[in-house]
Amino acid sequence: ELSLTFCDYYQLAKDNMTWTQIPGVTLPSSEAAAAARQHIVDGVNTETDEVLEDHNENFGNGSNCPSPATAPAPELTIVATMPLRYRVLAQHIGEGEYLYHVDASQKKEILRLEMDTDNSYVQNLLLAAENVEAFKKAIEHDIHKIVNAVKKV
Repeated sequence: ELSLTFCDYYQLAKDNMTWTQIPGVTLPSSEAAAAARQHIVDGVNTETDEVLEDHNENFGNGSNCPSPATAPAPELTIVATMPLRYRVLAQHIGEGEYLYHVDASQKKEILRLEMDTDNSYVQNLLLAAENVEAFKKAIEHDIHKIVNAVKKV
């Protein structure tokens, strides 16, 4: 039996995290709940011989959702938490789109670009970013704007 009168007997404490019994209010007897439990044995109500079913049914919409085992969620890294060099390269590989997150394949591409010393364009972009103090303190949106402006030149 579900009681919808919880707030008639309890109030939120001063710490806003715990509930305390309202002073002077007596709780309802739990004898009715105990009696109801005695009539249910192995999922069968002994008074009415009704079989109580498990309510974990599949209503036909489970097939539309991929299971976690078949479609694992990609591991995303927040660009704003990355070092400056990675943040610059993340916006560089974004193809004009602002990247909030990068997945594993994009992160590999960022690492590849950072290590590619033959790519003078990327190396000059990183060198310029590290030598301008204002750029080091720039927010992600500004880094995105600057990288896109440099790519257009």
